[in-house]
Amino acid sequence: MKTLLSTSALALLLTAAVSAQQLNPAVQHRTCATMHRHQQLLIENPDLAVKRAAIEAATQQAAVGGSHHGGPNVITIPCVIHVIWRTASQNISTAQAQSQIDVLNEDFRRTNSNASSTLSQFLGVAADTEIQFCLATQDPQGNPHSGITRTQTTVTSFSSNDNMKFSSSGGHDAWPASQYLNMWCCNLSGGLLGYAQFPGGPASTDGVVMDYQNFGRGGVTQAPFHLGRTGTHEVGHWLNLYHIWGDGPCSQDDLVADTPASDAANFGCPLSHSSCSSLDMVQNYMDYTDDSCMNVFTQGQKNRMRALFNPGGVRASLLNANGCGPVTPPTPDWQVNNAYSSINFDGTNGTQFIPAITPKCVGDSGNFTMFSIDQGGLFNVGFMIAPMYPASSSLSVTTPGGQFFHIYLGHPTTYFWSGTVPTVIPYPGNQVVPYVAGAAVQFSAQMLKMHPSSSDGYYLSAGGQLDIGAGVGSPTALTLGDDDNLAITPSNPVALYGSTYGTVYVNSNGSCSTNTGTGDFSATVGEFLSDMPRIAGHWSDLAPNNAGTVEWSEACGNLVVSFSQVPEWPSGPATASFDVTFWGNANVSIDNRVVDAAWATDSIAGFSPGGGATGSSVTFSSLVGGTSNFPASNAIYEFATGATTSNFSSALLTPTGSLTVN
Repeated sequence: MKTLLSTSALALLLTAAVSAQQLNPAVQHRTCATMHRHQQLLIENPDLAVKRAAIEAATQQAAVGGSHHGGPNVITIPCVIHVIWRTASQNISTAQAQSQIDVLNEDFRRTNSNASSTLSQFLGVAADTEIQFCLATQDPQGNPHSGITRTQTTVTSFSSNDNMKFSSSGGHDAWPASQYLNMWCCNLSGGLLGYAQFPGGPASTDGVVMDYQNFGRGGVTQAPFHLGRTGTHEVGHWLNLYHIWGDGPCSQDDLVADTPASDAANFGCPLSHSSCSSLDMVQNYMDYTDDSCMNVFTQGQKNRMRALFNPGGVRASLLNANGCGPVTPPTPDWQVNNAYSSINFDGTNGTQFIPAITPKCVGDSGNFTMFSIDQGGLFNVGFMIAPMYPASSSLSVTTPGGQFFHIYLGHPTTYFWSGTVPTVIPYPGNQVVPYVAGAAVQFSAQMLKMHPSSSDGYYLSAGGQLDIGAGVGSPTALTLGDDDNLAITPSNPVALYGSTYGTVYVNSNGSCSTNTGTGDFSATVGEFLSDMPRIAGHWSDLAPNNAGTVEWSEACGNLVVSFSQVPEWPSGPATASFDVTFWGNANVSIDNRVVDAAWATDSIAGFSPGGGATGSSVTFSSLVGGTSNFPASNAIYEFATGATTSNFSSALLTPTGSLTVN
């Protein structure tokens, strides 16, 4: 049984120079640089020892009086994973990243599959810590997020000097430590598996670091540290646990009463090893044993960790963190301008409190109306090719009289329309300006009138905004596995080669098909001509289950399937981006095709009539503009070699095998 330290002994522990074990990676022994980095932080931050002593005093008090954090019995900690990668294998899959969260939940809640292997001598102190973890669903600004950031770096490997925690040194800056557990996954040098920062250290470096080959389980993890217990060990440090042997001989304590004393780390899984006149708890997550050996936290370790969440505790803010909560769009704070005038787009009026925001589609036409109830009706009208800014935005200008400019006066596309004189609006009355929505933009307008009685010397109208979309509505994410396909049902049937289809299949190989899905990722002449009709934005072996996004949306009668930064199989680094659009007017297009320079395989992009194509021709809107009509019996395609970017003027492949290039 270990004893608790006095304040003086604690100070010695916090200031003792404990070197990290730097073992040869070939030995396959666990290495953790937490204590080594802690000693560096004590030197770099002279006040850290005082903070740590205060945290320890509160922890020891809580150990006597129990946990009083006042929150839920089960504490949930939002996590963000920063993947820092130079090679494709270092850019771990989403599945491997998620597996680390899964392992933490299993180990900290004692639902791990090897919990039944805990030695009988220690079953009486084995604990469910009632701490769990979730991958963030929103970023610090409240925007939806996957909880995983990915940063490509030129740094070959990192050490325990925290460089991976800063964008300026090839890594990624931490998210707010008061709201998230930051986890960095990168290539660590010298056989180092990971390290953590104890509570009380700088917020900019707070979190845990793990080598990509020991992050979670599966993927590219390497035995014997392939089951995610490096993460469990390091998060234990982050929650104020020391190594179980106290980083010293038998007299050196880990400050937990129910862990037996030990004189050094244990490696492998020596279940019968004894030191300090007692059996070592080699299965404890805070030892150095192999992943398959570890399976237990103790009640004393649980109390120590949960003490951090007591009122005033250094981790207490996490009890109120909303990083894993539902994403609630912020409510814009619009103006309270006096409604002497208003903006109107096709019947949508701007008032004192609600701007005129109107959606339109490319090609639509309408009327922009400026209205005034003020005699004289002399206005300047400001325009901006951008959305209006709510009053809460730093780009919105508040006047001394409490009015708001919702068009940003410093925006490069902001200008005032009226020629050389202000626009005259009849009193009382309107000025109507016809428009044609020629491009997909957000277009904002606001009127200003000089008025001596106003405290500002002028007054502003409520703003107006025209959202011109290219048929892209609110996107719905698709989860595509390897060689997978998913069926979507648009509101309106789509047309292709003279036939209409009520279902569109989105295929993981970068194609869309109209009567059945496909997992094939190699295109042949026979398939193009006699198989199912399909559109291939990038008919190659893609890996949407590893990164990137695949979404579909519809608006204005158009269906858009969007592949964004989807990596080449198996995990990049090259990615492809493109949109396949079924237009409401029966046109079909492949747009915005972007392929990274590192793309390795050849691919085909194009339109396949398939054996069932009959009837009228297809009207094809090309990547480079313009439309052409092609017979239903012909395939339209372009062959791209390696990293070439498609121009897609067109190439025709006829059923007889002849080829015409336009």
